[in-house]
Amino acid sequence: MDKQSLLNYYETLIDTFSTPGWKLIMEKVEEVKNPISDISNCKDEKDFWMKKGRVAELSYWLSFEKLHKEAYKELLDGTEDV
Repeated sequence: MDKQSLLNYYETLIDTFSTPGWKLIMEKVEEVKNPISDISNCKDEKDFWMKKGRVAELSYWLSFEKLHKEAYKELLDGTEDV
């Protein structure tokens, strides 16, 4: 992807991050993540690994905005190779 396309990609995402809808989605993700983060009530090893996977996926989405804003800043600073 060329630099201008990459800039457009990040700018579109950043526009999305500023919407009330994005904030509502992230609140819901956090609501879902909190109860399943508690592994003390796992029935067995399979249940533990299932929860671990779900928490990892939800954590990814909770960090999505930060990761993309950092990548955008690096691109603007010229520190990221394109």
